[in-house]
Amino acid sequence: MPVPSVRYRNNLQLSQPANGGAGSSERRAIRFVVCKEGVRVRVEIVAFKERFWEDEGKIASLLLVPGEKVFVREMADRGFQPLELTVVALDATPPILPATVVKAPSVEVVSVVQRQSKAPGFVVTLRNISSKDINEVEIRKSRSRMGMGIQSAQDFLSRPVLLSGRTREVFIPTTGFAANGHEDFTPSPPDPLEVAGVVFADKSYEGDVMSAARYLAKLRGHRIQTEHVLEILEETQGIMDQATALGFMEGKTIALSRDAPADQFFEFLTELEFSAISPDANLNLKTYFEVGLHEVRYDLLNEIRRCAMAPNRDFAGWLSRTKKKYEAWRSRV
Repeated sequence: MPVPSVRYRNNLQLSQPANGGAGSSERRAIRFVVCKEGVRVRVEIVAFKERFWEDEGKIASLLLVPGEKVFVREMADRGFQPLELTVVALDATPPILPATVVKAPSVEVVSVVQRQSKAPGFVVTLRNISSKDINEVEIRKSRSRMGMGIQSAQDFLSRPVLLSGRTREVFIPTTGFAANGHEDFTPSPPDPLEVAGVVFADKSYEGDVMSAARYLAKLRGHRIQTEHVLEILEETQGIMDQATALGFMEGKTIALSRDAPADQFFEFLTELEFSAISPDANLNLKTYFEVGLHEVRYDLLNEIRRCAMAPNRDFAGWLSRTKKKYEAWRSRV
């Protein structure tokens, strides 16, 4: 992963799977958070659960200089194969902008500019030339074999991200491969950027069907889980003591399932005519459906825990505002 004037020998976007440990069936992986600090480079290695990208904590934080090698033994303590990392200095090169391809007629690419900072990449400016608001835009690095091959612009609460006639900047992190040398790397040209598809606020879409299907699957998960959340909030109305009410809510929320109900998932595929997609694609959509369930559950748990940190707040007012939030979320999905 490149940073200004520096390139890494290891592909730091690579996720290395590891078992969840005895009695656990969850797959775990690692990711790298990288930024430049003066002449050195900070590399943080974080473990996470693959299913919902839930952090398990930091494995190591390294501050390296070009030419320095480090063997990350701490990874073995967390069930991962240790890696050797090396930072190699490169001469600055003129920016090479990626080519762009647009598969959604309602979107045009206004500009692509390189951004050099602690998180280098490209800023793509998009314009919505349709008469409808857009809720999601999917941008792909069309040659990418890496985990960041898809970059979506979407709002966590399912609100429009690109209003009719307006523009929006989307940051695309610089990733990609380099030619392996003995002591250094020659950066490869950036992957072409493809605006693969968009989903409008009315849930119609343009472009790649799988781009739309992934987002719509997540929205269906949002719809189902917001209904469950509203039921929990309704049940909490009669509990006057804040600590008791929050404990009740937290227990009910933790118990919410993040597994896609078979009947409702099949209904989603049939209703949106995605049932003809291959079994592998259906499994991918099931993952996004379950991410939608997870996101709403995760959001309510955060709301509950923030409320618990302010024990003297107007609890009835908080409960009313929280209910309105999820009612509005439910109406959008």
